[in-house]
Formats: sequence, structure tokens, C-alpha cells
Amino acid sequence: MIRRLALLAVVVAIVVGLGSLDEERQVASSSASPQIGALVNENASNSTWYCTAGVAGDEEPPVHQIIITNTGAAGSARVTGYRTTSEKTTSIDVKVPAKSQVRVKSTDVAPDIGSIVVELDGVTAVVAHRLVNSESTDQADCLTSASTTWYFPTANTETGSQARLWLLNPFPTDASVDISVTTPDGVRVPEGLRGIIVPPASFRMVELGQSAQRREQFAFTAETRGGRVIAELAQSLDSNPTGGPRRRGLALMPGIARAGSNWIVADSFGGTGVSEQVIVYNPKSDSVSAAVSVVVNDVPAEAQPEPFVLEIGPRNYEVVNIDTEARVPPGTLRWIRVDGLNGAKVVTRQAVRVAATGGDGTAATRPQVALGFASNPGASSAATRWLVSSVDPGTQGQSAVVIANPSSIVISVATVRSIREGAVVDEAKNLEVPPGSSLVVDVSEAAGKAPLAFEVASSSPVVVSGRTTSNDRRDLSMWSATPISQGVESLPPSGS
Repeated sequence: MIRRLALLAVVVAIVVGLGSLDEERQVASSSASPQIGALVNENASNSTWYCTAGVAGDEEPPVHQIIITNTGAAGSARVTGYRTTSEKTTSIDVKVPAKSQVRVKSTDVAPDIGSIVVELDGVTAVVAHRLVNSESTDQADCLTSASTTWYFPTANTETGSQARLWLLNPFPTDASVDISVTTPDGVRVPEGLRGIIVPPASFRMVELGQSAQRREQFAFTAETRGGRVIAELAQSLDSNPTGGPRRRGLALMPGIARAGSNWIVADSFGGTGVSEQVIVYNPKSDSVSAAVSVVVNDVPAEAQPEPFVLEIGPRNYEVVNIDTEARVPPGTLRWIRVDGLNGAKVVTRQAVRVAATGGDGTAATRPQVALGFASNPGASSAATRWLVSSVDPGTQGQSAVVIANPSSIVISVATVRSIREGAVVDEAKNLEVPPGSSLVVDVSEAAGKAPLAFEVASSSPVVVSGRTTSNDRRDLSMWSATPISQGVESLPPSGS
């Protein structure tokens, strides 16, 4: 970081670097890996993607849409839908043209499925999924590996909210899952969240509000006693709890399989009606320290806000309310860095709620959407190439690609390219992202009348995220982009 985080070195040292890649997704060309999501490995044209949260028995079930963005040659995909009944899956085969985006609805596979698995053959692609109904929408990139442990820094089960944990077991043996809930009162495994059996080739959807106490904020860990699963939380919030039962605002939150020492959230903004939290979760049995740094654009190094230094107890969490902190200038465009101190590894999430109209219509300020809820885990690595899986055209709202440059000394020069109809087209070139700053690129017009994917290429490692807003549904989505393996690096030390 550019500024006075270095003062913390008197008592603590920031450990830089990431853990090695897990066995299921090692990439020979890189020693760094994101703790969440996946890498797009251009050296491997076959991959499997798990899109876990799906359609449940609501009065108005959402549309579950799978989005395959292919950056290379033509190939195919097998899309398999899973049910709650073991080993009764349904699959379809889909052609994936070169340099294109293909969309498949869950109902194209079968009318009664939940989780979906996409197996790519001869395709170098990122797979994302989206849930859409008349009141809300959100999307997230799917995951590429299973795990015995999944961390979730934030969930909300207060009245008017809904926290649904989806557990997918695509393997041939049972998985038994315990969910330990962390609140200010301690850590426990509620009776209804102990020993959840997920049969082979099936999914389970768990309503956390039926077993966890009604709370605005808690963290939890899903851990298997046997087997492995893929876990994702679908969180909806009531934007006006006193105004009736209608919910607006949906966030898809894929679980995080491993804690990390460093995280960057590329997209952060303040303004009218915006509340923003950063939740830092310590899933381990020892106390840790962490620093949350809010880096404000167009503010000199010496005037940047002091980092928030957190002391986090064993298996506990701390929350920083960015919008109410006096040290953070209101109504600013910024990015956020979270560093574990003394070698500590933590898990983090940003949560943004919008409850009023604001903004001037430009991408450089807060979005003009009047209501909404979004959540972003951030990225634990930087890269010189990223894929933003899908953004909406300007006819639906405003879409943006956000680029954060974590270096304090190097200007990063970026190009934003669209992937469309068999071609990769430069939409914006020679975009300078100053050291320790971020840049928001409005891509609404570039998307034209149909959703598009975008690639960001930069001269030095950056962190990228996507953002869309929906005027019709009065909601917004914010998610971390997926790095392309060649050019992935550990995050630079704070202040380097």
C-alpha cells in the first residue's frame, strides 16, 4: 500500500504470498492462485465447472442461467443437472463456437433440477451462472474444485431475509456435512445443521433461517466428515423490512475453500443511500490480526485513511462499516485491501446495500440504481489478463469493468476487449491506471443490445471485477473476474 500501513511493521509483519495451488487445479506456469473461483488455464482445454446454487420451490422460482464464455477454438460442453434424488441426473450436449458466449437455462436441461455441472471439451472458457426473477438478479463465476471445507464470512437470517446454502455432491459416495455458526455468543453447530447427508450425484438446499438464530450478521463454515462437496450461499435481503414481505436484492456467494493472507476488492464506492461492510473472518483456532485499508482515488499517499487494524478471536469475525467511518471520505470511488498480519490467513467479503437513488449517471460515481444488494469476496492474486464473464447492455442499466492497480510505483496500461460472434474486439485501449488507484470503465454501450463478456489485458498485474445494475429489477451485481493463468502473480506487498 502506498501509505502508513508501514507503521504497523513496528509490531507486525505482513506476510506476502499465497499458498500453493490445491491438487485439483495446479497450474504449472504459475505459483499463485486465487483462493476462490478458478483460473482459466489456456494450456488445458478440458475443465469442469460447478454451478451450485440453483432454483428452489419459490412462488416465483428464478430463472437459472448458465453462461459459457469461450476465448479460444470451438468445442462442446456437457451440461448436467442434479436433483435431490441420488444418481438421477439429466445431461445435454451443447456446441460452443469459437470466441463466443453461450447461454443455457436450467429448464433447457430438465424442468426439475437444481445444481448444474458443466464439463468443457476442447474449450478454454469461464463458466458463470445467474439467477433472475422479477425483483432481483445476481451472478457469480462457478467453481472448479470440490473441498472438505467451505468458509462463509457473512450471512443474514433476520426477518425478511433468506439465506439458502446449496451443497452439491457430484461424486459416487455420500457426503456428511456439519455447519458451524459463528455469532457474538460463540461458535456452535445447531441441531438441524449437524450431519447433513448429501447422497451421491445429488444436491441439498439448506434454509439456514430454520436452524440458525435470526441474526443480521453471522459467519459459518461448512465442513464434511466424509466426502467432498461444492457449497454456495444464495442470500436475499429485504430492502425495506418495515414495508411488507417483498424481498429485493440477491447475492450469490460461492464458498471460499482456503483462507489467504492478502485480499483485494477492486470495486468500492460511497454515496447517497449506500451502506458498505467489509467482513473479515478468522476460521482458525488462534487469534489473529488483520488490516483493512481503504484506498481512495485521487487522494495523495500521505492523506489516505489510516488502515483499520482488527484483532479477531479464534473462529470469529470483525466488521468494518466503511460508510460510517469518519476517516473514509464520503461519496468516493475507492478499492479495498485486506492483509493478514504476522502470517495470519483470513477470509473476507464485501457487502453493499443500496437504498436510495443517487449518482450522476457516470461510472465514476456510485451506480444510479435505487435499490439492491451485492457481495464480493475479492481476489487473492493479481494478473495481467482477466475474464469478466458477462455484463448487461445499457438498455437494462449500467455495466462496468473495474480495474484496481495494487502497485504503488507502476502505472498499469490496460486494454478492454469484448468477446463476440467469433471475434475479440478492442473496445478501449491505452487506459492508464495510476499506481494505487482504480479505474471504472463503462461498457454499457459496448455491450450493445445483448450481454457480452470482456477480457482485460494489462501491462502489469492488476485486480479486476465486474458490475451490472438492473433498472427493471432495481438490483445490482458485483463480482470478481476470473484470471487467466498465464500472468497470475501473488499480490504485491503493501506499499510496493
